[in-house]
Amino acid sequence: MPALDATRPPTFVEQARRAHILDAAVEVIADEGPVRATFARIAERAGISPGLISYHFGSKAELFREVASRVSSWFTAALEERIEGAESYADALRRLVEAHVGLTTGGTPQARAVVALRGAADIPGTGTTQGERRDWIDQVETMLREGQDGGEFADFEPRPLAMAIVAALEGAPADVGGRPDTDPAAYAKALADVFVAAAVTPRSR
Repeated sequence: MPALDATRPPTFVEQARRAHILDAAVEVIADEGPVRATFARIAERAGISPGLISYHFGSKAELFREVASRVSSWFTAALEERIEGAESYADALRRLVEAHVGLTTGGTPQARAVVALRGAADIPGTGTTQGERRDWIDQVETMLREGQDGGEFADFEPRPLAMAIVAALEGAPADVGGRPDTDPAAYAKALADVFVAAAVTPRSR
């Protein structure tokens, strides 16, 4: 089957088929991991032939880039929704930690795919790049500095704390997943307690 002509806009049917393939790919990646997410397995999950995937996506790297973009957009939107409406920087920090842990330890295919793809740097189109991780640390550092400027956070060097927060959030899914008796919500709250206590001034506690 020839590949999809990229020089013309996809039809409604083609857009729907691509979305169906991407949904199936997210589920396979979430359930079996990126390495085992072959065209054959994804096609079986989607109820189509592998050739139809090749028609819409020229390579596994192209398909995985689309999947990574899709779950990343979903994750960002879900995180922003949970942080929106924070009444203070301490509240925003708490919401960030609790929402991130809650989402990445959740049972949805999108959440599990986010975690799986972050740790798959050897698979084309996946993995968290150094630049992306640096941007993430920068964003947390900016929030901490703004909290300091507003007099809510204590006087400390925000970069190391931002790095510690990001590292903890990155490690939380594996830590929670590796201990089946762990309550994710309680874990998230305890982690948030640690970082809020480290950041706020005594009069803000």
